[in-house]
Amino acid sequence: MKKAKRALALALVFALVASFCVTGAAAVDEPAPDTDASTVVNGYYDDGQWQQGGDGSYTDEQSGVTVSKTAEATSGEDNQYEVTLKVEVPVTTSTKSASAATVLVIDRSLSMDYCAECGGEGEHEKGCSCTVGREQEWIGGVFGGHWGYKVKTEDTRLYAAKTAACNFLDSYAEPNSNSLRYVAVVAFAGSAYTPVDWVNVNNSSSLQEAKNTIWGINTASSTDLYDGLYEAEDLLKDNDIRNVEKRFVVVLTDGSPTENEPDAITKANDIKTNGNRRATIYTVCFGAADDEVSWWQNRDHYEMTVSEYLSDYIATQPKQDSDDTYAFDAADADELYAAFEALTQDIEDSLERLTVTDPMAAGVTLNTDFTGNDSVSVEDDDTIKWD
Repeated sequence: MKKAKRALALALVFALVASFCVTGAAAVDEPAPDTDASTVVNGYYDDGQWQQGGDGSYTDEQSGVTVSKTAEATSGEDNQYEVTLKVEVPVTTSTKSASAATVLVIDRSLSMDYCAECGGEGEHEKGCSCTVGREQEWIGGVFGGHWGYKVKTEDTRLYAAKTAACNFLDSYAEPNSNSLRYVAVVAFAGSAYTPVDWVNVNNSSSLQEAKNTIWGINTASSTDLYDGLYEAEDLLKDNDIRNVEKRFVVVLTDGSPTENEPDAITKANDIKTNGNRRATIYTVCFGAADDEVSWWQNRDHYEMTVSEYLSDYIATQPKQDSDDTYAFDAADADELYAAFEALTQDIEDSLERLTVTDPMAAGVTLNTDFTGNDSVSVEDDDTIKWD
């Protein structure tokens, strides 16, 4: 999703790989009264020593990366040149280095015990895919009942939600990275609590402990999304993550809030705009996209679908003309896993951070008036840095 926006940065990283042999442009030592193109010669580095020759470009056979550097004399100025570095690359690569903190906010209301495929409560609807290959069971008491298919634990929305959450943690963690991958988990129903406080899941034991705790979450009562978001905001203020810049909240719910609908909107806005503690909010509407939510506020009546409520009022809003997606609808378990896969990839893409440096050749001084894009800076040693 965001890879196209970082294509230039992704390409520039290969300049480091080829820097030991990249050709360069250098100024001739002798000053000339009339500076022109004749004072610029091509060259390359051989064991750290600059040698004249070459055509100003180098192609690495293994990666297919072509790096070229040209210098053009500045009109009317002696021994001043505009140096252009160009990198052309046929492949894309990336490294993940930014630290992150993510709160998973998971609905555990009683409807999360419904079938993830057909929405059946306690019993599967006729033709549900979960019943394929199963034997019918007696449903009811001794003096009344019928044969049918019971909704088992592994059929429920909560089971699918736990699976999606644990898959997210497995992908989100980077055990061999110096970056931090903090996670906290909030479970909400009529009220919210934090079964998993901040842990760095790059640590394998912390990762497994977090997953075990998620599997221990059970259903209860109603759906107070506001309380879940309140708990998430409180976690984002924690000193454990005060130096973590990239923050995310992932909200999964399967129905309309049963109370505090406008308060949940206010709390979501607080999370999205709270200065350096702000976080990006993703929402996943599970099996309830067409359910309705309504409330009164200041004599005004609001009514919409749960999908609209989450996408328009709770999730982060994409920028104009952007293809970013922060709100997902999932009708069944497979769509839930696909939604989590997409938002996981989006988070991972946003954590990619690449730095490329290009030192000037010996004898060339970088003009102090140099300016670049927001991500380009000049270091104290006249090295150009792309971040």
